[in-house]
Amino acid sequence: MTTENIGLIHLGAGAAVERLAAYMLAGLDDRTRGHLAGFAVRVGTRRLSDASLWLAEVGAPDAAEIADFQARLLGSVQYSLVAGETQTAAATLRQLAATYDDLRAAVAAACGI
Repeated sequence: MTTENIGLIHLGAGAAVERLAAYMLAGLDDRTRGHLAGFAVRVGTRRLSDASLWLAEVGAPDAAEIADFQARLLGSVQYSLVAGETQTAAATLRQLAATYDDLRAAVAAACGI
């Protein structure tokens, strides 16, 4: 795996999460809010949790720790959405967005690149 490939894996992930936070603050329609709270955030949280498990399994403990933190952040977004705490959900998404560069760097370091 090359540095370019690692970069492509997460190219724009943080920016996409930042954009979602901005959409939330601008106001989500009920259907979108329901989809995020009832499905998308739950699935994303589970996938990050799975990633954490497998990153630890393959010997990338720093990356695993970051993915676990990401899962916890995203999981808390679900509660904020259900509770109607849009400001909190958006702030947490911005905190999550900031972790993607760290994850990319940790995966690259674990791969020796």
